[in-house]
Amino acid sequence: AIIGASIPARARREGGNPAKRVFQAIRIEVNHELQNIKNTLNEVLTLLSVDAIISVISFHSLEDRLVKQCFRYYSAKCRCKPTDPVCNCKPPMLELINKKPITASQSEIEINPPSRSAKLRVAKKIASWEN
Repeated sequence: AIIGASIPARARREGGNPAKRVFQAIRIEVNHELQNIKNTLNEVLTLLSVDAIISVISFHSLEDRLVKQCFRYYSAKCRCKPTDPVCNCKPPMLELINKKPITASQSEIEINPPSRSAKLRVAKKIASWEN
């Protein structure tokens, strides 16, 4: 009731119980879920062999943003700052298989409603980086 009373009336009418999002945010922070995703992605990429495929399904926009940023970073041809005089970047480690995430079709969502928030991103490891 406290959470419901503290948000705008329009938000109360849409999207179900507002406490769900609050408790989800608390769970994500308490369990360090976003940091764990970053750490896991970086670790997995070092363990994959060249030509291996990595697929990641995310169910929350913050998770998807981290996966997207990680894939974009490791697939970039150059990661230098614009002010750097010379590019010393390593070659890309990943090749993106799909530029945009794969999402559930309308028929899939009708059969499986939780699939509406799922996003699949896929990349192929094309090089290894030595530390």
